[in-house]
Amino acid sequence: MVSNYFLSLLLVFVSFQALGQKSKIVVSGWATTKEEQDELAGKIEKFNSIQNNISVVYEPIPMTDYYHQNLLGRMKSGDPPDVFYVRDAYLGDYLQINALKPLQTLLNVSGLKIQSLYQPAVDAFRREKNIYAIPKDFNIIGITINERYRKLAGLPAAGPKTFDELSDWFTKLSAVASVKINEGRALVISGHDFEILPFIAQASKPGWTSPDLEKSLLLPAYQFYSRENKKQVIFLDFNVLSSNLVFTDQKVASVIQGIWFFPYYDNNVPNLDYRIYPLPALDKKNKPRTVMTTVGWGISPKCKDPEAAMLVLTYLVNTFNYEEWLSKGVAFPATNNALNQIKTGKDSRHGARELLKSTGNETGLNRWAKSDINLISREFKSMMVSLKNPDEIVNTILIQSNKAKKELQQ
Repeated sequence: MVSNYFLSLLLVFVSFQALGQKSKIVVSGWATTKEEQDELAGKIEKFNSIQNNISVVYEPIPMTDYYHQNLLGRMKSGDPPDVFYVRDAYLGDYLQINALKPLQTLLNVSGLKIQSLYQPAVDAFRREKNIYAIPKDFNIIGITINERYRKLAGLPAAGPKTFDELSDWFTKLSAVASVKINEGRALVISGHDFEILPFIAQASKPGWTSPDLEKSLLLPAYQFYSRENKKQVIFLDFNVLSSNLVFTDQKVASVIQGIWFFPYYDNNVPNLDYRIYPLPALDKKNKPRTVMTTVGWGISPKCKDPEAAMLVLTYLVNTFNYEEWLSKGVAFPATNNALNQIKTGKDSRHGARELLKSTGNETGLNRWAKSDINLISREFKSMMVSLKNPDEIVNTILIQSNKAKKELQQ
């Protein structure tokens, strides 16, 4: 259904547009799964069908892992898309090369009320007094567990609350998975930053928001992963897509992620019984905290018709259908109205509703410098493959992180 709000915006746009002129807006985003790509393609097709003044062309960039490098290359060559995904953790990269148009002025004339959006997601794209992307959606990262394995292991439905409890879960889940499949494991992990950083945030003190890397912050998480790896309950697959395929094949009992792959699971493995749980805290002194990663819509400064691009962006942000989200949504919508529909909705959606209700003490991945994220991910993989000492790995990260910061300050 098209809202009156959107139609009024469209009429304002048409009144400023020359007769017979049609704007072309190129939209790009990554496509980790076909389901994710189809969701955006459907919205764009709908937009093109309800008006004749803007032609939106969708140019997906395959696989999340290659999107950032591909987009940076297009920006530097002078041929970026008009509207594109901006991942929170990479905002600084785009600002350094002036690849994002400040949106405050466009917001003032577009009618899009920033107060109508989920503010922690908005804050991910604020810098000083301007906003450089409008959140399209966000994910709360948790641990997705095969419920059949959980029940066979005799584990409670409430989920693990601490690192020690999670370790016990891994031992029991691995034993159950090994009975079902030879050498089954408890957890598959690709070493992607969205898997590692949540554990680091959980290991920190309550209220932690600092992007600075400290040994006391890093070491507990690395020690946990190292110990569990040596127990042979972790399956290593350093690819986001294929690690999820290991989970759907039920070779492992759990995977760390948001709700990105839920439509893929439901479409391809309809009998898979699974649920997403909050990430546990370091110990009983701390409560499980949510960790949020946000994706926004940015507009290129090279866009020839930024007003048209803003109208496209506004439509994409405000388009939400609860029933479609239950079966097709790959993230949580960014508008407060849509989030309220989910919170009061009829369906838990494999624990996603409950995960959403636990928000309020988020640590956004955008708080980390990109260089730190790459270091954390790279050294983590090195530790897991080579069985290096966690202290050695953490010291390497701290040395290289400090060196990178000094270079940036020069």
